[in-house]
Amino acid sequence: MAPSLESQPSVPSRSNQTGLATLATVTAEEAVEHDHLVDAWRVAALYEHAPKVLAANVVNAAVVTAVLWNRVDLVTLVSWFGAMVVMVATRAAQGRHFRKGSPASNTAQWARRFTMGSLASGVLWGGGALLLFTPGDPAPQVLLAFVLGGMGAGASSSVASHLPAFYAFLMPALLPLSFRFATQGGAFHWGMAVMLGLFALLVTMIGRTTNGRLVESYRLSLVNELLVRRLGDAHRELETTNVALEDRVETRTRELLEQRRGREEAEKRLHQAQRLQAVGRLSGGIAHEFNNLLTVVVNSLEVIDAQTDPDGLPELVRQARDAALRGGDLTRSLLAFSRREPMRSEIVVVGDAIERLTSTIVGSTLPQSIVLELSGLESRSCAAVDPALLEAAVLNLVLNARDSMPEGGTLTLTLGHQTLEGQPPLADGRYIEIAVCDTGVGIDSETLERVLEPFFTTKGDGGTGLGLSMVYGFAEQSGGGIRLESTPGVGTQARLLLPRVDAPPQSTGDAVEGTLEGHGEMVLLVEDDPFVRELTLRSLESLGYETLEADSADKALELLAENEEVALVMTDVVMPGAMDGIGLAREVGTRYPHLPVVLASGYSDAPTDPGPHRRLAKPYRRDELAKTLASALSRG
Repeated sequence: MAPSLESQPSVPSRSNQTGLATLATVTAEEAVEHDHLVDAWRVAALYEHAPKVLAANVVNAAVVTAVLWNRVDLVTLVSWFGAMVVMVATRAAQGRHFRKGSPASNTAQWARRFTMGSLASGVLWGGGALLLFTPGDPAPQVLLAFVLGGMGAGASSSVASHLPAFYAFLMPALLPLSFRFATQGGAFHWGMAVMLGLFALLVTMIGRTTNGRLVESYRLSLVNELLVRRLGDAHRELETTNVALEDRVETRTRELLEQRRGREEAEKRLHQAQRLQAVGRLSGGIAHEFNNLLTVVVNSLEVIDAQTDPDGLPELVRQARDAALRGGDLTRSLLAFSRREPMRSEIVVVGDAIERLTSTIVGSTLPQSIVLELSGLESRSCAAVDPALLEAAVLNLVLNARDSMPEGGTLTLTLGHQTLEGQPPLADGRYIEIAVCDTGVGIDSETLERVLEPFFTTKGDGGTGLGLSMVYGFAEQSGGGIRLESTPGVGTQARLLLPRVDAPPQSTGDAVEGTLEGHGEMVLLVEDDPFVRELTLRSLESLGYETLEADSADKALELLAENEEVALVMTDVVMPGAMDGIGLAREVGTRYPHLPVVLASGYSDAPTDPGPHRRLAKPYRRDELAKTLASALSRG
């Protein structure tokens, strides 16, 4: 287990507040102690994730062995799989030894051991990719590429707390296969080699970013605890010097106790909100990087699809494209939690949406031992929400209710109405209430306070801890909220509140008919990520557009001044420099009011309303890009 700092928080009096800056100063000895503690926490994080990492090694190795059984030399295949099993067993024994011993006493040695294990795993995977490579059979080649890509992406989060261990796995695992593809020659193999190389570079960047944020969070935690401990020491010292004031302190004791109870309750709510906000920022940043990665994958596969005979296109390529798009749906849910993704809201009849969900999906997910009771779905009440996120939120609540009734019971889904006044943080007004009630095992009060935190789960390895946090993010971004009540042994009630609107449901979006191909119009692409920019340029050119490119808003304005033939500006929202994509769109609207602008982003703090400009969410498909550009150019 990771070491911890013991602290006893207290609040200094007004006469001692001038010394806070001195109290917060970290001495050289304390800085060394903090470094040791940070190192210990990082190593503990490695071994905490080790069982899942080792399980992934065995499962993926078994899949590769099964697929290649009749395609490669059996002796080589079985020897490689046996070596993988021995490596996993050795590292598992090492992990058990770590958990039973005193790891904090020799952090560097345990870190080196884990790094050597990661190196062994990377060498086995990289060497296996070379040994099991089938020059005349592209399907196993693509399988090896995606298995290694998945292992590398997983390592960016599970092993990133110690960069040497991360590099020790990633480089020997990915680079040999990339080199082998390059030596085969041909457009397909060169394309796979380049894609693996780019993937390794992007995963390395994500791993470094994750490592930096983990280390920073550990250090901030230690400094905060040190400050609290010193404040407690200062407070006790002050009490010692104020013996003469005992009589006055006694007369004030009852009032101070009451104030302290109120302060502790307020601090409790504040700490919970800060935890949610901190993880929301982390998930938003990771989702931004992941969306850029998905954009590269999706656009690369789209270009391959457009340039290859469809009859000869391997089915695995189409499956990879669909998987990448599903990954985009996942990041969209994460961004909804962090409130960094503009929702695609429209007026929805809530009862109809829930009825569609219960008639198609929910019915097939509930066992016969659970009775589903529906009430109030005939209501025509409307809410302005993202319909896909609404269905996902209700489905998450239903699945949680199902899991709380392993022996069966009654699940009640009710649609009703509430008028709220004076119940912050919700604004006064009319709300639609979606109540999901079960007769399950219930939740104790301590656990109930944490269930909305991302990655907190009561389901062990069977849960991700993201379901209720995504519901929370959807409710908050929709202007509503979620309220949970539970009694152990009786059941749980989850109430999702959404602001009610009077407007009838209406379709949104611009319908674009006619041709979606370009007619030689010039598009100025503004994108700071070189990989995303290159692949987007290829997509634009394959659609029949002329292109100009810029990596910043300033460069884009220079090109606009020099090229009057530009017909449309397509810009990323998040860009470095003094002017981001939103600012560039405003400037273009001022200087060139006739020029349409398309805003593309997978993560943005910009206002939800893009104004007169169209928005394109990353990752996007080629046909979505074509429709958006055609609509912006008013073609069709």
